[in-house]
Amino acid sequence: MKFPSLQILQEKTAATVSRFPLAVLAGLVIAFMGIAIIEIQDAQFDSPQIETLAKIIFSSLFVFPLFVTVKLLSEIHKFELRLTTLLNIVVAGLGVLYYLFLLPEFESGNAIRTLVITIIAFLSAIALPLVKEKESLGFWQYLRILIERFALTFLYSLILFLGTALIIFTLNALFNLDIPDKTYPQSWFLIAGAFAPILFLSEMPADLKKLSKDKDFSKIIKTLGQYLLLPLLTIYALILYAYGAKILFTSVWPEGIVSGLIILFALVGIVTLLILDPYKKLKESAWLEKYALGFYVALLPLAIMLFMAISIRLREYGITESRYYVVLLGIWLVVTAVYFLLSRKKDIRFIPLSIIVFLTLSIVGPWNAFSVSENSQVLRLRTILEQNNLLVDNKLAHDYKVETLAPNDQNQISSIIYYLGQTHGYDKITPWFSNTNISATFESKNIWNQREELANILNVDPYGYGYYAEDQNYYSFYVESPGALIVSGYDAVFNVYIYEERSNGLNYNNSSYVFHIEDDTQVVMERDGKAIVTLDLLDHLENLMAKYQSGIVTPAELKFDYEDPSLKASFQFSNLDAYKDETGWRLNGANAAVLVKFK
Repeated sequence: MKFPSLQILQEKTAATVSRFPLAVLAGLVIAFMGIAIIEIQDAQFDSPQIETLAKIIFSSLFVFPLFVTVKLLSEIHKFELRLTTLLNIVVAGLGVLYYLFLLPEFESGNAIRTLVITIIAFLSAIALPLVKEKESLGFWQYLRILIERFALTFLYSLILFLGTALIIFTLNALFNLDIPDKTYPQSWFLIAGAFAPILFLSEMPADLKKLSKDKDFSKIIKTLGQYLLLPLLTIYALILYAYGAKILFTSVWPEGIVSGLIILFALVGIVTLLILDPYKKLKESAWLEKYALGFYVALLPLAIMLFMAISIRLREYGITESRYYVVLLGIWLVVTAVYFLLSRKKDIRFIPLSIIVFLTLSIVGPWNAFSVSENSQVLRLRTILEQNNLLVDNKLAHDYKVETLAPNDQNQISSIIYYLGQTHGYDKITPWFSNTNISATFESKNIWNQREELANILNVDPYGYGYYAEDQNYYSFYVESPGALIVSGYDAVFNVYIYEERSNGLNYNNSSYVFHIEDDTQVVMERDGKAIVTLDLLDHLENLMAKYQSGIVTPAELKFDYEDPSLKASFQFSNLDAYKDETGWRLNGANAAVLVKFK
């Protein structure tokens, strides 16, 4: 086996950078922004710079496939330099707009939108270069090359990362070099952003049009598809149909898990038929044409079962983004099945192009997933409150008592409050609370403090776990404007969320530090499994309740200093969440910056 020389590797790298300079630049930006995030996060976990750098990463990830698409289109259609430059400027402009307007905050709703837009961008790089070709064979060969390049790039990148990690570990173990743990994720960002894109693009065909004349079909793909995937799909289909028969005989509606199983079957089947598409024209594999027709016919009843299963969840819990996309996927499966059953051409390019159309429709217009989901959940909350006479003329009644509702309604209110805070915010329901003791500064608070305040007013759990019983009172004490963190005189700062479960270990100076709540009101800090600081906040919670009941407190009132012969620590909490019942106090959770100096 002949290995390429360093000169050949250098030449290939230079050629790839010359051919795809903007795509390579986008990869480098991802690498260095990722390294910077790890560096900043190591010093200050909740630094606002982290979100800015993360937005740059997602914007670069968005423009990467678009820059590749522009280059491939310019090569196929012989664009003039002026047009290619203009298209690259448009892509860069889209990246800037994406950063400014589509990445406002990292909430779960925006995370889904970011994922969808990124998928659209990458599918464009797959579908658009050869969309005008008469035959789909060139597209199939192009797709095969992309899959092979991706698999090879991932494998090489993984091996390189594992080798680098092993080198770092060995140097630390044998020579006590104390290379910090942050070097591991930084190495991965460097490999994924700098090495992987160049390797992936290095073997991209120079003339994609010639692929339509390439009759070389992989025997591995044929064997994998025909003799492994198709038999498994057939057995899988029989099991799903047996379950459908059970529904007909027992009249018991399908359970939620069946949706995921049908989606898995459909996607694996469509992908399998996609990769086997050119083999249908071979004499020995002509039966694949009939199998494909049978598959799409079988898919239609399963799609009906999918809609039956998801309709139960929609009736009970309304629409959320995840359920919206399950319904959308079900519609796409039906459209795809009908196309391949009725179309004479049966062009496999329909698959990525239709996905692009469906996903684009899901993020634009009044029917987009996020507006529909928010309106659905707001309507659910309104309905529950109005049915119980707690909401009158869009105002929460003066004598509202959520604790008098049925437990299921209380749980639903808690769940909706949590969902809206996680995904959309409270703009649509804030006016309902004008008759309550909602704070004048509510609008200026961050989403977590807003959620805790609304949950406190309604006396429900802010994290969607249900309601507080009538003999339980919920309290949330928080600092509205903590100000700058003074760290002089300390060796390290740990930014942690503390709750009953032990936090992930935070490494400092070859030791692991863990924080958790113990015995209801004690905050414990452990080093290498041994408790080194224990703060009992029982008396302090009583004092805060007597003074404030709940709400905003001063930074000094959430600061606790500790010192012993071996260390000095300062726990500076930004919030304390707790409830009290006949058995006493229970601390739910707390955010804190813990400053430590070791003597």
